[in-house]
Amino acid sequence: MDESCISKDPKGGLMVQVRVQPKASRNSLKLGEHGMLRLSVTAPATDNEANQAVCAYIAKLLGTAKRNVTIKSGEHARTKTIHIENMDASETLEKFRSHINK
Repeated sequence: MDESCISKDPKGGLMVQVRVQPKASRNSLKLGEHGMLRLSVTAPATDNEANQAVCAYIAKLLGTAKRNVTIKSGEHARTKTIHIENMDASETLEKFRSHINK
């Protein structure tokens, strides 16, 4: 995983691009193609459940409040851009690295 998956938002915060697999057997974070993060969540992709699970899981991994993690784009797609408030890029990268494939 490299720093290319995380970018700074000009309006503040960070942007992270992830590929989501809904209705997985367990929540997990993996490294996908071209260094993109692959996030598996147990929630189905109906009634916004998977999107809520993505935000909650990322918030848990990073140790931040759920309100600091929102989906900026890709609400109806598997590839999503996640906006994270109140986190430093290097700290976020390290926390993601420590949780990959666990």
